[in-house]
Amino acid sequence: MSAARTKVWAPILLAAWLLCWGSPAQAQRVFSRGDIGVAVEVVPPRIDVRMPCELILTPRVPAGVTLSFARFSEDRLEGFSIEGQYADPDGTMHVRLLPNPTAERYRIKPFLADVMRARAGASEDGPLLVGPLVFEADPPSAAPADALAPGFAPQAVGLGWRGVLRIALWCVLAALLLAGLFVLGFFWHRHRKLRRMTPRARAFWELEQLLRRALPSKGRFKDFYVELTMVVRRYIERRYAIRAPRQTTEEFLEAARNNRDFSVETLDGLRAFLAAADLVKFAGAEATPELADEAAGKARAYLEAERTAETPAAADGGARAHRKERRA
Repeated sequence: MSAARTKVWAPILLAAWLLCWGSPAQAQRVFSRGDIGVAVEVVPPRIDVRMPCELILTPRVPAGVTLSFARFSEDRLEGFSIEGQYADPDGTMHVRLLPNPTAERYRIKPFLADVMRARAGASEDGPLLVGPLVFEADPPSAAPADALAPGFAPQAVGLGWRGVLRIALWCVLAALLLAGLFVLGFFWHRHRKLRRMTPRARAFWELEQLLRRALPSKGRFKDFYVELTMVVRRYIERRYAIRAPRQTTEEFLEAARNNRDFSVETLDGLRAFLAAADLVKFAGAEATPELADEAAGKARAYLEAERTAETPAAADGGARAHRKERRA
């Protein structure tokens, strides 16, 4: 073959090879004919078989001319599949491509874009040939047999401020729940302990709790006398099944007189104790810390005097009578 013939056929053979096999795609390629063209771009320009990529077809046409990519379909792709596509108002088409990890080559075959002129409403200039394009791809990294499938490589995920806030909220709720359970368990345990006490032991426990509050030293004499008399009244209710906490002093003394367990001396002592407390509670009589200590001593002396009268059987009988009366 002469040198002249070589110069003639070389460009033709090169063009035929490019048409059949394509050339490695750049960041953006433009295919045009006159003033009509298409910019073809793939993002990212180098194919990563683990990630999808986007094909962008941007028309470059004068006013009154549009391009239609209706002929572009999945059969014009090699090594790709179409996951979805949409078009912008200016006619730009976006196609989401999924690389096939086992493909030997990634290529867009030649396809035709129809040229539409507004005045005629149909193709006048003939379709525009777009492509072909061949893309370079990163080979998949070697991985052990039990590794994740391509496209699902583990990635570090940050919590973000919303995740941190959500975890903090759950921690606070868990702490509140534990605190609530602890308080509930404490009160339930104390309630069981108090229910197992005899009426006299429980009255002494309530009296000690009242004295620890030191209400007289705070000037709260009325509150002190109310609580002090309730200690005695609750003891009588549990021990003798008389509803003393819900009765006035006169109603209580009348009920006590009808009970054979109360001696005359005991009734006289209770009458004096309750009358002195009523003067502070209802009549506004002036009280002092000394008088408050004296009243607490009288309550303690009354409970001490009940020591010989209370036996386990008697206490249990009084409690049963009290429950029976409350149900009635």
